[in-house]
This record gives sequence, C-alpha cells and structure tokens, in this order.
Amino acid sequence: MTRFVLVFWFFMIPFAAASVSLDEQRSAFLSVSKNLSAQPQAPWPDEAEALKNYPLYPFLRYQWLKQNLTQDQAIERFLMDYSDTLYSALLRRDYLFYLAGQTRWPEYIKIYKPTSNRALVCHYHWARLNTGYKESALQEAKKLWVTSDTTPQACESLFEGLIHSGYFSKESLWERFELSIKKNRTTLASQLMALMAEPDQAIASLWLKVHNDPPSVSGANNWNAGISGMEKIFAQGIVRLADSDVDKAIEVWDSTSSRFALNPESKDYVEGRLGLALAFKKNPASFSRLSRVVTPDSSIREWKVRAALIERNWQHVLNALDSLDAQQIKLPRWQYWRARTLKALGQIDSSLAVYQALAQDRSLFGFLAAEKIGLKPELKDRPLLIDPAVLTAFQTKPDLLIVSELRAVNQRSEAGQYWQYLLSKLDKQQILLAAKTAQQWGWHHNAVTTIARAEYWDDLNLRFPLDFMDDVNQAAVTNQLEPSLILGLIRRESIFDPDALSPAGARGLMQLMPGTGKQMASALNSPWGSVDDLLRPEINIKFGSHYFRQMLDRFNGHFMLAVAAYNAGPSKVDSWLSTSGAMPADIWMETLSYKETREYISAVLGYAIIYQLKLNRDELKASQFMQDVLMK
Repeated sequence: MTRFVLVFWFFMIPFAAASVSLDEQRSAFLSVSKNLSAQPQAPWPDEAEALKNYPLYPFLRYQWLKQNLTQDQAIERFLMDYSDTLYSALLRRDYLFYLAGQTRWPEYIKIYKPTSNRALVCHYHWARLNTGYKESALQEAKKLWVTSDTTPQACESLFEGLIHSGYFSKESLWERFELSIKKNRTTLASQLMALMAEPDQAIASLWLKVHNDPPSVSGANNWNAGISGMEKIFAQGIVRLADSDVDKAIEVWDSTSSRFALNPESKDYVEGRLGLALAFKKNPASFSRLSRVVTPDSSIREWKVRAALIERNWQHVLNALDSLDAQQIKLPRWQYWRARTLKALGQIDSSLAVYQALAQDRSLFGFLAAEKIGLKPELKDRPLLIDPAVLTAFQTKPDLLIVSELRAVNQRSEAGQYWQYLLSKLDKQQILLAAKTAQQWGWHHNAVTTIARAEYWDDLNLRFPLDFMDDVNQAAVTNQLEPSLILGLIRRESIFDPDALSPAGARGLMQLMPGTGKQMASALNSPWGSVDDLLRPEINIKFGSHYFRQMLDRFNGHFMLAVAAYNAGPSKVDSWLSTSGAMPADIWMETLSYKETREYISAVLGYAIIYQLKLNRDELKASQFMQDVLMK
C-alpha cells in the first residue's frame, strides 16, 4: 500500500476524530499556501506537516516542489507516493523540463512517461539518441518531423540530428512543405524551402507564389505540366482563388485542368471546393458543381442537400438526402428536411410519417415537427436513478475529496482542472456518479459537461439547470424577453459557468466581449469597473440580455436573426442577408456558410423551447422562430 493510500485511509476517518477541526485545517492550508507563494524558495514549512491527513496536502507539497526542483530525492518520493494524483503529473512535467535544461539525460529517461507535450517528447528522443539508442530515436524523430505546426525549440537539436542523418529524405521534406502550405504556414514553408536542392527550390518558390497570389494560377497554361508536383500547385492554386473569385477559379479550372496529370482524389477535392464556394455565395449553380464530385465525403454529401435547397429544387433535395450515409440520414436535421421535402413533392402520407417519428426528438427540429402535425412538444425526462449509498461511497474517493476541498477553499480554477483529470480515470458508470455529484454540489457547468461524456441525455434537471433565476427573470422583465430565451443563450454560451473565458476573450455566463460589456454599461448608465465585472452573474446577465434585446430590435423582432447576430455579429448577418434574398427561415439557417452559427441557432432555439416547457410557459412556439427571412 502506497503512502498516498495510507494518507487517505487515515483521512477517511471522520474529521471530528482529528485533533483540529476541518475549518481549522482549511484555515491552516490557506495560510501555508499564501506563504509558499510569497516565499517559494524558503525551506519546507514545519506547519505544513500538520496537514498530512488533509486532502490538499499533496497540492501544498507540489506547490513547494515545483519551485525547488533541485530537491531530487524529495521529488522522486513525491512522484511515487502521490502517483495517482494530478499533482504527480504536473510535477513530473516541471521536473522533466528541469532535467532537460541540466542535460541530465539518464535521469530524464528514468522519470519520463508518454505525454502529448511535444517539447517533452522531443527531449525524450534526444535523450535516447545521446544514451545509445540512436537508430530508434531517429526513427521517432522522423515521425515527429512531418507536421505543419511550428516546432518547439526543444525539438531543434533532435531535428538537426535527423537532417544530417541517413534517415532524412527528400520525400519527408516535401511532405512537410506541402502540409505547411495547406495550413497557411508560409514562414515555415520558406524555412523548409531553404533546405531543398536548387531544382526543388524553384518548384517550391512557384508554389509559395501561387499560394500568396492566387490569381497568378491563371498563368498555368505557361507552366511545364510535365514536372512532378505542378499538378498539386495548380489544384491548390485554384482552391485558393475560389475563396476570393470563384467565377474566375472555375474558368481557369475548366479550361486548363486537362493539361495536368491530376489523380481522381485531387479532381474531387477541387470540384468540391468550387461547389462549396458557390454554395457559400448562395449560387444555385452549386448543386451542379458538387454533383461532379465522383466520391463525395460526408461534408460534400450534406452540402449537396443545402445546394439543392438554395436552388429550391425539391427533387434534387430528395436525391441528395438519399445519398447521405446511414449515420447522417438518422440525424434530426436531415429527417426534418426529408419530411419537408416529401410534403413539397406532394407525398403527404410519407411526410406525415417522418414528422411523427421526428416529433419524439428533443431538438428544434423535433419541436418543429411536432407543431407541423399539431402535437404538443414533450420533454421525456428520465432522471438518473442512483443508489444513494453507492453515490456516497463514490464521493469518499481521494480524488473526490481533493476536488471538494479545492472548491471549499475557493480554488475554483484548480478544482476545475482536477475535475477534468479525475474524469479521465473513470469508466462510464463512474462518470454518471460524478455528474450526479457535481449536480449535488451545485456545480452545474461540470454536471452538464460530465453527463455528456457518458452520453446520457434524458436527465433534464441535470442537463438544463434553472440557475441564476432571479437575475434571469429581472433581465427578462426589463428587456421584454422570455426567460427561456435568456436561459437558452446561457446554456449554449457557457453552460452556466460564471467564470467562463473564451480564447477570444469573451467572459461570463453570456460570453460577452469586454468591448460589448463596456457599451452595455454605457447604454444602461451602469458603473463599469473592469472586464472582471463580466464575471459577476448579475452584471453579465443584465448586459447580455440587453445586448440580445438590441439585436432583436435591429432585426425587426426576428428571433433567428437576433440569435445569429449574437453569435456571429450583426454586421456578418447583414452581409448574409444582402446575398441571400428573401427565403424561408429554415432554408436560410440551413444554408449558412458558418457551421458554428448553423449549429448555434438550432441549439439556442431548441434549448429555449426546452426551458419554456420546464417553466410551464407557452408564450413561445418553435414556429415563431421561422418567420421568412427578407432581403436586407
């Protein structure tokens, strides 16, 4: 039995049996943690040893050791004693970087465990190369080399060794160059070109030129089509040109492609991209172009349906739906369009049968189907039934005690990080227990995301919490909005995480950008302290709801357009309206070029109906979201 297990065996004795209370332990933890942060190089404090039976003792020990990486024996002991904790993994990472900096390769190999950290992987193979495992190390380096990503500095020595070895090939160089071009990593592509022999550099230089100046592909008639690689430059040049001038790209492709030895895959790729470029511009010719793809992938098959909707040819829509694969066709989205298409083609009984089956689905498309055939939408709530004794036993596990205490001492970020680590170790049944635990704790964001991992969709109190209702109701009254719409936005934007922060900088429950938050503060004559104000639920909901009200007013009360603007921005919606013309709302939504916005609209509006039913309100119907979209 490891020391870690022993520690928690003693900890599981009720706190009342300890010499100090739980509150005293928490207070002592916070004091020690604060001192360690203030004086990271100071000796390990004696008072910390009194917390050995407290769940967060490993956190304190890690906090000190990561600042004192010269303590080799203490670190190795920690990695053994607390191997089943997140802090062992974190300390191992820090210690490996330290050992690499010291070029202590034998110790590095001893401590190393497989990881997704690319820098640590490169250090590992460099360590092996320097300790007698040259051949296998260079074989692994060759695999790491072929990437479009900029490599960490830690990989430079390894790759330098690879380049000057017999394992490096011209093919590997071209493979990485091509990947870099496809991912628009032109700086990396230029660096790779410098490693090429002169004849290859000329080809690579043309490739870069066409990539940076797509209209130059118009001169492909003057290229030596017999040189290997020219067909790839031509195909990718056409695709790049299609992004800015699809009509010109089609003209050059149709008149010049026969000169090049293009394989079937390349032809399909270009035809597909040309068809998509047309579809994104709502051009009815997109269906004909996509039909040229001989072996379409799932994305092209779906876009053929959308292209047929753009041209309003219902027989084409049905044919495209029939070409979807078995998994695609089952999706509520495509079942909705099958029912809609069959009705448009006069096949009323067949359409009704599809609508009836779809009406059982808890989604925007299911709710629309129910309304079309006069049925009341149903939630079909099936709460998880878990033995309380089993749940209690689960909650006494060491990892759960650590998370619980991190929350208790207001280490919210640490608690969230540890929760994700915990989930990575659980099976499906244990994940359900974890979801119920998070719900009990009122940790709704993690309850929702956790149960999704187990793919259990029918516990609606868990999946659709009614949190922050005082603030939601106040904002609804102030802005003349249905509370269900606000809740739908919160559920999609942050899943009820008041601390949510997006990579782009959006904050809080309704994911407001700082600039938008400041504008709303000004519009509402509310005080504005800093961007951190947006992490306060009452402020975020107040500002977010007012912003949505603005979008609703801007788009003449059209719910779908307002939701689209909340996601993509009002200017983008204006641009979509200027090219789409008047059309039914469902077709407008389905043919949007932004996948994120298509899915966002259907999610928010579907969630709004779910919350309508949960709140026993009937002011909103799914059909109200489907007003025709008019040209801007």
